[in-house]
Amino acid sequence: MNIGETKEKILYSLEVQPAHGYKLSKTLDLPLSTIYGHLKEFRQRNLITPIDEEDERKIIYQLTDKGQRVLQVIKEY
Repeated sequence: MNIGETKEKILYSLEVQPAHGYKLSKTLDLPLSTIYGHLKEFRQRNLITPIDEEDERKIIYQLTDKGQRVLQVIKEY
């Protein structure tokens, strides 16, 4: 399964530790617009879920069970 290198990096990062978009942007050295576009897609596909939405600017995301299964398939590929 190939979903693209950038998306894989984001999923791998969220597997290690839940994070908000800004942290992912800094950690992965990717533009915020790229990160938030992928996070939106991941939410729509139920691959991630917010775990802290108190501050809209720093919503922390973690992988869902489905997201973990997708990542496992990627690892096996």
